[in-house]
Amino acid sequence: MICSVTGKPVKDVLSTFFKDRNDVSESEVKKFHLLATFEECRALAVDTARRMNEYYKDVAEPVTLVALLTGAYLYASLLTVHLTFPYTLHFVKVSSYKGKRQESVVFDEEDLKQLKEKREVVLIDEYVDSGHTIFSIQEQIKHAKICSCFVKDVDAIKKHPALADTKMFYGYTPMPKGSWLIGFGLDDNGLRRGWAHLFDINLTESEVAEFRRRLAEHIRGLNIDGVNRY
Repeated sequence: MICSVTGKPVKDVLSTFFKDRNDVSESEVKKFHLLATFEECRALAVDTARRMNEYYKDVAEPVTLVALLTGAYLYASLLTVHLTFPYTLHFVKVSSYKGKRQESVVFDEEDLKQLKEKREVVLIDEYVDSGHTIFSIQEQIKHAKICSCFVKDVDAIKKHPALADTKMFYGYTPMPKGSWLIGFGLDDNGLRRGWAHLFDINLTESEVAEFRRRLAEHIRGLNIDGVNRY
């Protein structure tokens, strides 16, 4: 397998990434399966920026972008440097999980008040899983749009009546069933959130290979010429 952006063999990507790391043991390394390289994630972010630029090309006032902490910080940084419409960027801490039990999303009261007053609001998250988080947000900020690098199953999420008409900008869907994602903003019991590549620890080798085949095909079809300014 190779990175669909750089052409570099995945084994070389992993060898470089895991060399001399102090945040993972040699015995642990083998459990991490590479789903998407940092360069592939960046390509998805660039393509999403292209579509957002087109959508907001005639916007009359700055769009309010809200990155949901903690996970979205890396994706937000990749996305926003390619946006060409006026926007303000904010980072908001929300609570949606307690252990393995999902809780309602809780905004700071002052943040929520200000967001409700903005005409255009886009919530940025690195990964939309069950849709629980965005559904909870939609109940509080009904006009909010959603932007995410990865969506587990956008068709399933759109079947929810409250989200059927919600505008969503996203890089790639669907994600493999049963996957457990780590890296690219997603943590491993509080650790490894800053790993630039996206890993999985649940899938079989064949499932990983099939996902990477589909992702590579998708990335080859992206229209990002002239969008990546860096």
